[in-house]
Amino acid sequence: MKRLAVIAALLALAAIAAELVAGSEPAPPPNPTSTATPTRTVTVQESFALTLRQPANGALTASPEATTHKKDASVTVTATPRAGYRLTAWGDDCVATPALSTNCTLTMNANKTVSATFGLDQTLPLKLTVVSDGATDALILEWTGGAADKWQYRARTWNQEAYAFRAWGQWTDIPGSTSQTRRHRLTNLTSNTGYNIEIRPVVNGVAGSGSNVAEGITQISNKAPMINPGQVVEGDGRTEWRLHNLSFVFVIPDGMRLRAGEGGVGTGGVSVSVFDVETGSSLSFSGFGKERRRSIKTPTRDVQGGAVITRNIGVLFDQIVASVRFSP
Repeated sequence: MKRLAVIAALLALAAIAAELVAGSEPAPPPNPTSTATPTRTVTVQESFALTLRQPANGALTASPEATTHKKDASVTVTATPRAGYRLTAWGDDCVATPALSTNCTLTMNANKTVSATFGLDQTLPLKLTVVSDGATDALILEWTGGAADKWQYRARTWNQEAYAFRAWGQWTDIPGSTSQTRRHRLTNLTSNTGYNIEIRPVVNGVAGSGSNVAEGITQISNKAPMINPGQVVEGDGRTEWRLHNLSFVFVIPDGMRLRAGEGGVGTGGVSVSVFDVETGSSLSFSGFGKERRRSIKTPTRDVQGGAVITRNIGVLFDQIVASVRFSP
């Protein structure tokens, strides 16, 4: 009987233990707190863009010449006006630069944009140039300086028989001219004729003083146009020109302007020269078109259509010499 009582007591204790285990919940796993810092990606811009807004009547260039520059690089922008114009204002990121300065220096710490404005330089003295482009009935008038509401011209022609110019014609309005006009093509002229021409400004109906007297000569029909002493001519890259009345012709590169010298006879025979109007560089020929010598000035920078063009006079002279041909 005692054995049965012990067994019964053990069974009771086992049942109680089972109930205790079934009613308990497992302890949660440890949840350690993380001390790591979240990672952030930072992008550092290493270069910036420079935009030049090219203006009318001038051009902008950058030094160093590039559209993209390293961060914090120093870049100088230069404003170059066309002949007869001047810088009147800087714009955009150079707006604080005075117009008296043709350079604006930037630090490239962000994308930058530069603009500028050019206006007529009316403080320059009035100067007229007459240019022949080979036409038999027209001459081109170009001038710088002066201020006007409109412009007038007058002309006189060369009297071959009397070896003198005829009387001056009447002052005539240049059609459609305004304060901005600095070029006029004078048409309906007589061929193979020398002209003296003046221009003058008109302000509030009052005529000002005349310009210098400039000379031009119209060309002969059905013949190669001629470059006479002192005359300024402009090439188109196609037309053959004759220097004085010599037996050779050559092509003047497009846009290049030449002035003929007087020529002469030396120990080596006839020598005649042409001069680049922009630089004063000279190219001399014998009477048969053989190059005798040349004098090259430093290539110049000219503004054309909002772009700065570097003119290599030596290359242009090479083109002229290569185009020479005998033409009695």
